[in-house]
Amino acid sequence: MGEERQRDSMLRLDDQLSVDIEGTRFEIRGRGHIEWKCDTIRLRTVIVDGRHARVYAETREVDSCRTPDNPAGLGPWAISFSISGRFEGGRPDALTASIQGPFIHDSGVFVTEPL
Repeated sequence: MGEERQRDSMLRLDDQLSVDIEGTRFEIRGRGHIEWKCDTIRLRTVIVDGRHARVYAETREVDSCRTPDNPAGLGPWAISFSISGRFEGGRPDALTASIQGPFIHDSGVFVTEPL
C-alpha cells in the first residue's frame, strides 16, 4: 500500500485522503506522516454498518531500521499510499476512509463520500 516517501521534518505537507468510486470498485489515495523511513501505512480494519462502509488505515512501525545507528532513517517522512477494493453484494450509501497515527495531523484524517 505504501509508495513514495519524502522527508518532511517541518511537517509542511498536509495529511490527506481522497476516495474515487467507479461502479463496484473504489480506491482510497492519501498521504500521511510516519516517524521512520522504513515505517509504512497498513489497512487496519473494514467495517460495514448497515448502509455505511468504513475503511480504517493506520501507520505501522517497522523495526528493521529503527535503530540509533541509522540517523538518516529518522523523519518524519510523508508517505503516499493507496487502498483499493470492491463492494460485494451492492454498494453502500456512503464510504468513509480514515488514516490515524501519532504523526498524522490531529491524530486522524477522515473523508466521507456519499454514493
